[in-house]
Amino acid sequence: MKNSNNTGLLVVVLGIVAIVLSYMFGFTAYNNKNSELQAEIDELEARRDELKEDYAHKDEYLKKTDEFDKEYEKVLKKFDTGITNEGELMDLYNLQGTTGIMLDRATFTKPEESYAFDGSLTTSDMVVSTVDADGNPVEADPIITSTAVDPSYRGVSADVSFTMTSSYANIKAALNSLADESKRRAFKSFAFTCDTSNDTVTCNGSYKEYAITGDDRKQTKVDIPESASGRTDLFLGGLGVQVTTE
Repeated sequence: MKNSNNTGLLVVVLGIVAIVLSYMFGFTAYNNKNSELQAEIDELEARRDELKEDYAHKDEYLKKTDEFDKEYEKVLKKFDTGITNEGELMDLYNLQGTTGIMLDRATFTKPEESYAFDGSLTTSDMVVSTVDADGNPVEADPIITSTAVDPSYRGVSADVSFTMTSSYANIKAALNSLADESKRRAFKSFAFTCDTSNDTVTCNGSYKEYAITGDDRKQTKVDIPESASGRTDLFLGGLGVQVTTE
């Protein structure tokens, strides 16, 4: 009878232990999950506060975005949508008609890609450092960290060299026209020779032209005039003009 009581007591004790252990493990798991949820709530509340702060300055952000977009387009428009030898040829052809110079030689290189906008440039690269109340440097957070340029854009360039002859005034006008911001050109070299017998100047020069191509940048169509007959060349310079492509 005594052994039976001991067995029953042992069963009760083991049951109580099992209940306690189950409660402990269950409580621990519940407590861990509760901690995870609380951490997530804290993170979401912090994000909510950031969004509320951003929303409070929404009009300012929209205004700044519009200003930056306009500046972006303004800079982009300074670059042509592409480079072709035909286009460079017609630029010099039109230069003859507008400035009165005579083109004796023109040499073009094949346009090549010189820069790839791979999307690595972001507004985070333009963060301005500031200081706190104690004068310690603090880096201000950028408002936007998305890609600042279209990754389809490609910077292309080509070299052009030329020889032109005319009066000093006409040569000066031609060089000023080539330096106009409608196209991005960087002059590389100049050499001038003056013929006092007929008051003419010969200019040997070269420049590199730059453009930006892209999916949304339609290239300008280039029309080259044709002649069904005759011996006058395209540049109105007789038979001596030389046009080559390297």
